[in-house]
Amino acid sequence: MFSKRKFLICLCFRVQATSVANQAEKRQKSFDKVVEEWKRKVADLQGELERSQRESRTHAAEVYKLRAQLDETHETVEAVRRENKNLTGQQQTCHNSIRVKLVNLLPFLFYFKT
Repeated sequence: MFSKRKFLICLCFRVQATSVANQAEKRQKSFDKVVEEWKRKVADLQGELERSQRESRTHAAEVYKLRAQLDETHETVEAVRRENKNLTGQQQTCHNSIRVKLVNLLPFLFYFKT
């Protein structure tokens, strides 16, 4: 049946096949480690992306609120400026009115002094 030579050849092929299988298994394990590492990296990056997006939405909402407050402040400043201008005009009118009355009263004051 099998001669010693054929047996040794079969044994060599089997050892060689086992060696190749072991190398392939080592490569597969190494590849699996790399895949697991990349899966962890992807999961970490996805978490970071989600946190960044939440933070971005929070900041966008805050910017919207601050813009609304800024617009409201601008409107208030403009209203105060208009009121200030109106009051300045009224003050000028009062000064002019007092000046005219004083000018009209000056002759009478000198008249009663003497």
